[in-house]
Amino acid sequence: MVFNDILIYCKMRAIESLLSPTEESIWRSFSRAYSERWHVPLPQVRAMDPLEVIGEVLEARYEDVDAFEEIEGILEDIYKIESPQYEVNQKANMKAFIKNIEKREKKRLEAEKKKEEKRIASFRKEPPKKGGSVDFSGLKNDK
Repeated sequence: MVFNDILIYCKMRAIESLLSPTEESIWRSFSRAYSERWHVPLPQVRAMDPLEVIGEVLEARYEDVDAFEEIEGILEDIYKIESPQYEVNQKANMKAFIKNIEKREKKRLEAEKKKEEKRIASFRKEPPKKGGSVDFSGLKNDK
C-alpha cells in the first residue's frame, strides 16, 4: 500500500466510526480519552478492564457538569438508560408535534387569506363616486 492509500483508508474508517459507531470504535474512543487524560500509553489502556476505563472516562466527563444547570441533559441520559425505546418515542412525539404545528399554521394562513380576500372584496363593492367634485359640507366655517 502506498502512503496515500493508507491515509484514505484511515480517513474513511474514522468517518465510518463517526457516522455509524461500533463497539470497537467506541472502545477505541474511550481508550484514547483515558490515555490522554491520565497519560497512560494507549496499548496499556487497551489491555485494561473496559469497565474501569469507560467508568473513569464517563465520571471525568460528568465532573465539570453542574447538575442543576444541566438537569435536562442528565434526565435525558437517565431516560435513555431506563427505556431503550425512549429515543424512538421522542422522535415520534417530535414528528407529531411538528405535524400539529404545520396544520395549525396552514389553518391560520388560510383564515388570514380569507380575511384579506374579504377586505379586498369590500373595497370593490363600493361604487366609485361620480361627478368629480369634493363634498365640503362637513367642514366648519370659522369666519
